[in-house]
Amino acid sequence: MVVGKNRNGSGQHVLSYRCQNKDCTRSPRSLRAKHVLNSIYATLDKLELTDDAYSRYSAELDGMTNEKIVAIRQEAYSKRAAASNLTRQIEEQTVSLSQ
Repeated sequence: MVVGKNRNGSGQHVLSYRCQNKDCTRSPRSLRAKHVLNSIYATLDKLELTDDAYSRYSAELDGMTNEKIVAIRQEAYSKRAAASNLTRQIEEQTVSLSQ
């Protein structure tokens, strides 16, 4: 999909999406972005977003974030240990070669 900036009949700039798939059967192969956005807005308006739902979502997201932080810290620790091990091996070989 390609995003393009065109002008409408009155000369105003409009945003449009164009399908670049050669097998696309849609005619025309472009669509004004306002139609896509209006569809998204209509779908979002149908959702019942409450403070309770937001709190649950936020807590779940915090949990996922914390899990990711722990995983990244573990990976960093592992890589630091591997680097330290390699440094030690290099030092040992340097000492043995200089003797």
